Amino acid sequence: MVLLFTGTAYLYLMTGWVSIQCVYAEAGMQCSTCGLTRSFEQMATGHMAGLPPGHVLFFLLFAVQPVWRPTLSLLIIRTKQQGILSIIDIVFSASLVATALCLLLLV
Repeated sequence: MVLLFTGTAYLYLMTGWVSIQCVYAEAGMQCSTCGLTRSFEQMATGHMAGLPPGHVLFFLLFAVQPVWRPTLSLLIIRTKQQGILSIIDIVFSASLVATALCLLLLV
């Protein structure tokens, strides 16, 4: 199911049927994440050169979620160690988000 969704999204982006637009740019506003939408579109189509590190980290954070969440859920169900796995998840996710935000806002 995940592969079907990912493959379909990739084909839409590669063929240009769908154009991702930033709602802030369309409204004539600028935000601290300006360019993030374009960067996601470029990364999704395989164009990684020259992108800011914060944008790449945010993209990776979102890209690993379809694999990370089900895997973590299965581990919690099978090992019955909800406490330690929840802590690992919180620390891992918070570290990625904090690092991405720092790179995004400081660059």
